[in-house]
Amino acid sequence: MVGKGKYPVILVVMWVVIHVVAFSAIAQGKKLKNTRRSDDSSNISLYAKEPTGRKKTKKTKYISIYKTNPTKVLYGNRCVDEYTHKMGFEYILVMPDRDGDVDVKMVASNIGNSILLTFKNGPFWSRKVKKKIKECRQSTGDYVG
Repeated sequence: MVGKGKYPVILVVMWVVIHVVAFSAIAQGKKLKNTRRSDDSSNISLYAKEPTGRKKTKKTKYISIYKTNPTKVLYGNRCVDEYTHKMGFEYILVMPDRDGDVDVKMVASNIGNSILLTFKNGPFWSRKVKKKIKECRQSTGDYVG
C-alpha cells in the first residue's frame, strides 16, 4: 500500500504532478510545425524556419519609481539604467508642487511598486541598487545627478 508504506500518499501525488508538468513542458517545446509556401504546394517542411527579415523587438514595460531628487539615482547614467532595467524598473523624475509637496498618488504608486519589486528581486533590492549606483558613479566619474 502506498499510504501506509515507505512513502506517504502526498509525496507520491507531488512526484506524479511534478513529472506530468515536466513532461508536458518538454512536449510543448518540441512541437513540429508544418509550413507550406503559397507558391509551391509540394514543398512541406516539418521544421519551421525563422524568417530572415526584420525581427520585431519586444517592448518591455518597466515598473516606475518616481523621484523628486535626481542626485541619488544618477538619472541618465547608462550603467545605472541598464542595471535598473535588468531588475525590471526605472526611475522617473517628477517636479514637486510649488509648495514643495509631493502628490499622494505618486507616493501610493511608489509604495505599491516597491512591494512588487520586493517580490520580484528580493527584500534587499534597494540596497543592491544603491551599491550599483555607487559603483557606477566611481567607474564613470559622474558625481553630479
